[in-house]
Amino acid sequence: MPSLFRRRTVEVRPNASDDDMREQRLDDIKKLAERFTYDLGLLIAGHPVELETYVAPGPAQRLVASLEPFLASGDAMRPNFGEYGELRVEGDLLNTHDPVRAHIEFDDQSVRETANGELIPIPRRRMLLTLVLDPSCRSVQEYDLRPVAEA
Repeated sequence: MPSLFRRRTVEVRPNASDDDMREQRLDDIKKLAERFTYDLGLLIAGHPVELETYVAPGPAQRLVASLEPFLASGDAMRPNFGEYGELRVEGDLLNTHDPVRAHIEFDDQSVRETANGELIPIPRRRMLLTLVLDPSCRSVQEYDLRPVAEA
């Protein structure tokens, strides 16, 4: 399945205003978050993904390894992460030396498909995906995915 994302390198002008730099970095963060969530959907559906092109080797291997037992059963997911997600960015976007955290909250409404084609709805749950991005905001250094605790 072709990726909907194109990798692009953007050079920030040395004299760019702070607002321009913030906007560019926010755009880079949004694209990286979208790419990771899209690839996560492909992975749980049983499709191969080249995470290593933008995710650090350890976290990429950990994500794939965590899904292998499930996919080896012949089951897969029909991913549905809802129509909307909430993105919250933590970090100084003018500081190009420290990592940035991106927190994405979304409603997981995926359906499990068994090896014999039976569809099993999974109860809707709110998920929180946290990405630690390198200072350039072009790669994922770490991730954490967990259900949001009910209040």
